[in-house]
Amino acid sequence: MKHPRLLLTLTITIACSLLLATTIHSSTTRIHLPYVPNRHIIATATPTATSTAPPTNTPRPTATATTPAGPCPCHADLRNCSDFATQALAQACFDHCWALTGRDIHRLDSDGDGIACESLP
Repeated sequence: MKHPRLLLTLTITIACSLLLATTIHSSTTRIHLPYVPNRHIIATATPTATSTAPPTNTPRPTATATTPAGPCPCHADLRNCSDFATQALAQACFDHCWALTGRDIHRLDSDGDGIACESLP
C-alpha cells in the first residue's frame, strides 16, 4: 500500500457519499461512521438572550457577644470582694466564672479552697 492516508480519506469520502452506516478499516484504525441523512452541515438554532430576576439582597448575620449572662463578666479580672454585698453573691460570681473559664479570673478565692470572699457576711 503506497499511500495509506489517501486510501483512508478516499474510503471515508465514499462511505459518507453512500449515506450508510459502515466501518472503515485501515492498518491501525477502525472508524465507525453512523448513518448521515445528508452531506451538508446543518446550522443549529441561534441562542437567544433570556431575562433573569435581579439578585436579591440577603441579610447577613452580625457577630454578637456569646458570653452567657451571669452574675458577673468573666472575660477579665474586673471584680474584687469589695464589689459584692454578701459572700453568696461573690460565690455565685466565682462559680459562674469557674464554670466558663476553669479558673478564678477575679481572684476571689485567696486561699484556693473554692470559697470566694470568705470575709463577707
